[in-house]
Amino acid sequence: MFGNVAPAPDALSEQDKRVFRGYYCSLCREIGSRSQPARLGLSYDMTFLAILLCSLDNSGTDFDGMSRCLLHPFKTAPKAVSSKGLSYAADMSVLLIKAKLADDASDEKNPFFRAAASVIHDSSVTGYTAEREAIASQLAALADIERQNIHDQDMAADCFAVLCAKLFSPEFVGEKEREALYWLGYNIGRWVYIIDAYEDLAHDLKKGCYNPFAGEGSCEKFKSEQGSQVEETLYFTLASAAAAFDLLPISRYKSLLENIIYIGLSARQNYVLHGPRKEKRV
Repeated sequence: MFGNVAPAPDALSEQDKRVFRGYYCSLCREIGSRSQPARLGLSYDMTFLAILLCSLDNSGTDFDGMSRCLLHPFKTAPKAVSSKGLSYAADMSVLLIKAKLADDASDEKNPFFRAAASVIHDSSVTGYTAEREAIASQLAALADIERQNIHDQDMAADCFAVLCAKLFSPEFVGEKEREALYWLGYNIGRWVYIIDAYEDLAHDLKKGCYNPFAGEGSCEKFKSEQGSQVEETLYFTLASAAAAFDLLPISRYKSLLENIIYIGLSARQNYVLHGPRKEKRV
């Protein structure tokens, strides 16, 4: 369910590409300082969250020098200054990847996922009682829907939407901003779940895994008969996310965030629904 919330690179300025790459690499380092195996949890989605939260804080500087990593020794990226938003996104990445791997292990009966989850320790992530409870309770509710094989996209998507709503609205953000962030997170979470389920339908049917759309028969039959309805739902959900985003007092990175909300998500949606134009990554 991760990796869908990304910019449309063709519409990005060079400065915005630099900012996104800088936060992506900085988030990777922050995650690694908590748990090296948890770097599996690095995603565009959590990079977006880090940038979003930092955009609401107008204090301090953005970056402090350049950095390299072992995977890309000949490339440099701006090093983001440590901040509440960046640190929070790293903490949530650790909690989420551990939970996701455990969930994947249960869904696909894959021992690799179970082993990977066991080596990720979240003891370095302290506090966040409400966030931990949201992750545990909503994934448990989703697992219950899967066990009962309930083919209801709204019911299933709501679990992930509520989870994301909580993660997008940390306590250190002001109350007014927190409400807008909650609904932004809710609608992005709902959109991510539905589009991921739609894209994975053929794979899930083949593997016998749960999918809220699997009750309609074959993948081709469902997409031909219900594809337009799913597209309408996704567009409405994106519009709701954009409306919540518009309420936020963005103080920096505005063009980058607008690219993601208004262009990147729609481009990803069109790719999944209609293909086959090759996507670029930042």
